[in-house]
Amino acid sequence: MEIRYSRFLLKITTLTLILTGQAAWSETPSLDQIQEVEAVIQPEVARVEFDESKIDVGDFEIVPAVGILSIEDFSSNVVINTKFNYHMSEDVFIGFELGRSKGGKSTFEVMVPGSNFLSDEQRVLTYYLFNIGYNMLPGEAYLTDKVTYNNALYLTGGMGSVEFAGDTRLAVTVGVGYRLMMFNLSSLYVEMRDHTFNLDVTGVSKLTNNFEMTLGYSFYF
Repeated sequence: MEIRYSRFLLKITTLTLILTGQAAWSETPSLDQIQEVEAVIQPEVARVEFDESKIDVGDFEIVPAVGILSIEDFSSNVVINTKFNYHMSEDVFIGFELGRSKGGKSTFEVMVPGSNFLSDEQRVLTYYLFNIGYNMLPGEAYLTDKVTYNNALYLTGGMGSVEFAGDTRLAVTVGVGYRLMMFNLSSLYVEMRDHTFNLDVTGVSKLTNNFEMTLGYSFYF
């Protein structure tokens, strides 16, 4: 009698557990239900209003500059040049350049007073160059937390002619520069270059290195 009663209680307990499990399974939300709930609940993100910089820059620019040109054997003097550039893309630009300086006395002329190799007119140096540049490291310069300027470190190379000491010579130029866009239509330039050309003032032709450093300010149009 006790055995039958125990079996009856075991069957009732098993049936109860089965029914409870089915009810719990039926109450578990499906994947579609979860997605519907997530679609209803949207995060509240505050929208920040800001003014986007509008840089209206033309493809052409003119760059007047002034600096120092060290003419090998003829001291360092003021140089003035003007570039006319065309920006083919964001990275590459080409242009023409006209520059003018004047050589001082050579080392020999300083050591031997009265020995003048060149006249005042022959000491004037003028160069005409075709240049190509590549913006190597474009980026932004942060003056303050709220003031930024576009800038770029660029490489430049050129070829043309140099008139000096009564003759015209082929010149090759290489250099590096830094450009800082101050306003929408203007930029500040700092540039260092080396002009190489043959010079035979003393009767012996040699390849000279003539270093130049200039500060310029460009205007786009």
